[in-house]
Order: sequence, then structure tokens, then C-alpha cells
Amino acid sequence: MYLIKTRDGNYYELFEIKEDEWLIKNQNGEKKKVLGFGEDMKLKKGVPVILSHKEREISTQAITDIFKRV
Repeated sequence: MYLIKTRDGNYYELFEIKEDEWLIKNQNGEKKKVLGFGEDMKLKKGVPVILSHKEREISTQAITDIFKRV
């Protein structure tokens, strides 16, 4: 599980379900399926998280910090 902070100051939790399958949870507790990370589809700083919301693609602001929970 990872905790990420985006450029707009929001925090999200990322859960890796399987290899290359992720869920994202926002501050309100809503979980959504992650479709990818930026253009190269890798979790790293500076790229947005692309997710599915009501049958359309939306994205977060760019990731500024990534914290791994132990």
C-alpha cells in the first residue's frame, strides 16, 4: 500500500491488488479502479493517476510525494 500526495495537496491511498492492478482510495473513503499512471504507466513522481469514474476517465493532479506504508 502507498500513500501519495498530489500537487493540489490531496492525499490518496493506493492498493496493489495484483500485478498491474490498482485501487485508489480518496480522503472520503471512496475506492476506484486505477487505469494507469501518466504516459508510461509507472508509479512515480510527476505523473497523474488515471482512474475510472462513472464510466469515463479522469485523472488526479501530478504526484508530488510517494510514501510506502509498512
